[in-house]
Amino acid sequence: MRGAHEIRQILLITDGCSNQGGDPVQIARMGKNYGVTVNVIGILNSGSSRWQGEREVYGIAEASGGMCRIVEIQELAGTMQMMTQQSMQMAIQRVVDRELLAILGGETNTLPPQKRIEVARLIQKVSDEVFLRLVLLLDVSASMDSKLPKVREAIHDLALSLDARAGEHEVAILTYPGTRGQLVTRVCDFCSFPDLNGLMNRLSAYGVTPTGPALQEAFHLFAETAGGIVRSSEESLMREDGKHGFFSSYIV
Repeated sequence: MRGAHEIRQILLITDGCSNQGGDPVQIARMGKNYGVTVNVIGILNSGSSRWQGEREVYGIAEASGGMCRIVEIQELAGTMQMMTQQSMQMAIQRVVDRELLAILGGETNTLPPQKRIEVARLIQKVSDEVFLRLVLLLDVSASMDSKLPKVREAIHDLALSLDARAGEHEVAILTYPGTRGQLVTRVCDFCSFPDLNGLMNRLSAYGVTPTGPALQEAFHLFAETAGGIVRSSEESLMREDGKHGFFSSYIV
């Protein structure tokens, strides 16, 4: 399914509280223009800044149609894997419902029970096989310093779970703030086997939190890869002529 049918995601790991560059919530709305969903995991600090961080991470996810979870640091690894999988299934579910609406005039919940079971199995199968293009966007600002050891472990576990999928994947990695005075560092472009171990060894926390510019850089990376042709994940799962048919043989 690579190329013609793919899911595009950004997985943002942050403690919120962006303090340089544009408003990350406003910038996250650009995700729909690039056909990209931004999923956010917030590892928030306690104290007076927590409400600001919570508002920001939920706002970023909502603006792009993504998911958001606020977790304790020890829950990060499992949450990264869960959100990546659930987000793919949600995109596929939207396509299935769109096709059902076009074909039958209803959505999945209008099907007979046995058909609903078959559709659920199909969604699980396709989510395991569809090509995944993922940007891992990591906040390495000074306030994340104590959290980075667990972030390293979570990245390692995510790599193992992606390798266990039947479908292909490519991962790009961005960190912010960047090195040498840059707002963002592009650690690696999209590739099937990024050097996650090397990345983990290089992660260190410092500086400010330019979440907005980091999201912009991630969107630009998707646009470069698409050669300027941008479709949503749902559109890429439809037939090339834009009509229903990719799932219709299974659901009618």
